[in-house]
Amino acid sequence: MQNKMNKNQSTPIWVEDRVDELLDKVAEIIEKNQRPANEVILTEKETLQWLKVSKRTLASWKAEGIIIYSKIKGVIFYRLSDILTLVDNNRVEPVASTRRIFRSK
Repeated sequence: MQNKMNKNQSTPIWVEDRVDELLDKVAEIIEKNQRPANEVILTEKETLQWLKVSKRTLASWKAEGIIIYSKIKGVIFYRLSDILTLVDNNRVEPVASTRRIFRSK
């Protein structure tokens, strides 16, 4: 690796480039992890109503790691954005009809 120096400083150019890369990565991580101040937090009961599933189904999804949740002193909470993401990620697009048409004799 060449040790080219910046004209105005004594820092090697490759160090400056690496610092820039790291700063970009940090900014990306911060942006990814920021949540809006108005994030909707749901109780388990509200989540059951949103998803229209049984308690057992929700418990299975938690056990299988399908749904993201938070647990504070035994009380479980869900973020609405996580639920909507789960639904979006499991969306099934319609396919062309495979129904056969039979001719009458």
